[in-house]
Amino acid sequence: MEKKKRVFIVHGWASSSEDCWLPWIKKELEKIGFIVIAPDMSDPKTPNISIWTSILSDLVMTPDEDTYFIGHSMGCFIILKYLESLTEKDRIGGVICVGGRLGKDGWPPLNTEKIKRFTPRVKAIFSDNDYYVPLSVEEAYREWGAKTLILNNSGHFSRKESITKLPEARDALLELASSRVIC
Repeated sequence: MEKKKRVFIVHGWASSSEDCWLPWIKKELEKIGFIVIAPDMSDPKTPNISIWTSILSDLVMTPDEDTYFIGHSMGCFIILKYLESLTEKDRIGGVICVGGRLGKDGWPPLNTEKIKRFTPRVKAIFSDNDYYVPLSVEEAYREWGAKTLILNNSGHFSRKESITKLPEARDALLELASSRVIC
């Protein structure tokens, strides 16, 4: 029997698991057999990085090549902070970052050297008119070795733009899940 692939979806700041395109992608992935965990993180209007990272770590428990992540905005940062905590023996299937933040004043810096080994399994989606995440962030992801995609006029992929479906994120995850390279 084939082991089920798990996907952890991490929402962004002042958001929830029921916001924008997140419920849609959860249902889409469940329909094709993924186990999808999409928690509502604590105190989303005044988030605590270490608490959110700890919540994710507690949910994942033991990552493996069938463990995937999808993050939106700050959720991407949380996933990357979580990846910092993994050992050389740990494996993941991949990460999809949508409108992914890499930091903000007051946030702890990312240790890019610790997360670089995972970047061949990272796909990041950006918008050319995101009002929170400048396109220079896309360049940073690309420089680490992540695959990136820039969409036109998608803003921050949020309720403001009324984005309730994001097939590009689903397709990126399915592409990772079907490939054989494991980090």
